[in-house]
Amino acid sequence: MIKIDDLVLKVSDNVDLNLWDESKFLDFLDILCGNRYYQKEAILTAIKFIAGGSYCCTADLAKENFDLYNPIKEKYVTYSNLLSKLYFSNTFSATIDLATGTGKSWVIYGIARIARDFLSSPLDK
Repeated sequence: MIKIDDLVLKVSDNVDLNLWDESKFLDFLDILCGNRYYQKEAILTAIKFIAGGSYCCTADLAKENFDLYNPIKEKYVTYSNLLSKLYFSNTFSATIDLATGTGKSWVIYGIARIARDFLSSPLDK
């Protein structure tokens, strides 16, 4: 039996440090998240997905997970089947699943703030 957790796409920790070095943001995240480590993990995972250089879109993340994890292969059988179930697969599109009252707004704020202030080009400001 396949569990829902087995179908969650996992973002690789293999990042291009020239593009994304999370150590630059840990102080900011400590202040923002305090002892809510799950928030920090959600923010870092989202930014790794967007800025880590391993993926050009959600389809790349899906392909990597399809190749690595048997429950996903078992559920979808072919990569084409998996891809057909993804909305906006040619963009950086994903969901962050946190329970009610766990601070999703803070997570979204953290992602947006890092993306705006730290990942944008000086010409964008």
